[in-house]
Amino acid sequence: MMDRSMEGARQILLARSRSCAEPKAVLVVEDDDDLREMVLDVLWSHGYAATGAENGSDALAQLRAAPIKPRCVLLDLFMPVMDGFGFLAAQAGDATIADVPVIVMSAAPMVDGAVAAHAWTHTLRKPMELRELLDAVRGACE
Repeated sequence: MMDRSMEGARQILLARSRSCAEPKAVLVVEDDDDLREMVLDVLWSHGYAATGAENGSDALAQLRAAPIKPRCVLLDLFMPVMDGFGFLAAQAGDATIADVPVIVMSAAPMVDGAVAAHAWTHTLRKPMELRELLDAVRGACE
């Protein structure tokens, strides 16, 4: 769990990002709480206004409700409730969020072969290196 000082810092950064014309917002969709929090912490420490979702359904609700769409989505493929493939199908069918780039994070070996069948911009193989993560997000956000 996040301590109060970290939550306070996130609120300050979020307020600052909202005042910018184009905040560097990122949505992290991951069912593993520890991994999701770690990725969020890394992104926040590098200037991204990152938020988390624990499954594809939660992510879709957040995307559709967001006044400013994130610059990209980091997406796990295998999650309960709605997996990443379900998220990708729903995203592609919704014109209001279809253009948000997706970076897939997965340990599954079949992921690279699935790229042609689904729309995502980059694949990060878990466990991933910090530099790989930041390079992929930077590339999708610019």
